[in-house]
Amino acid sequence: MGVYDEQVDVYFRDAHLPHDALYKAGGVGAGVACRVITRQPDELTEFGGTQLVRATTLVDVRIAEVAAPREGDSFVVGATTYTVAGAPRRDAERLVWTCGCRGT
Repeated sequence: MGVYDEQVDVYFRDAHLPHDALYKAGGVGAGVACRVITRQPDELTEFGGTQLVRATTLVDVRIAEVAAPREGDSFVVGATTYTVAGAPRRDAERLVWTCGCRGT
């Protein structure tokens, strides 16, 4: 395990930032326990010479915990369900998935 791997583990074990979650393939079933970090950054999009700002919801999860999330899968964090919308992306080191989601 390299230094970057260790730092990712520390990040996901932090007492304040990550959340306990259940990952549900296809959005159904009992789910698999994992730790996630949710973010809601604004995204800037250009359209017809106009800049639009829209809210997004991103869920980060370690690849060691969820090997291959797909569109339609979900993460349940407390009373909120985040449904994966679109193709998840891996970080450069292939340790973390970032999933664009819709929260309900």
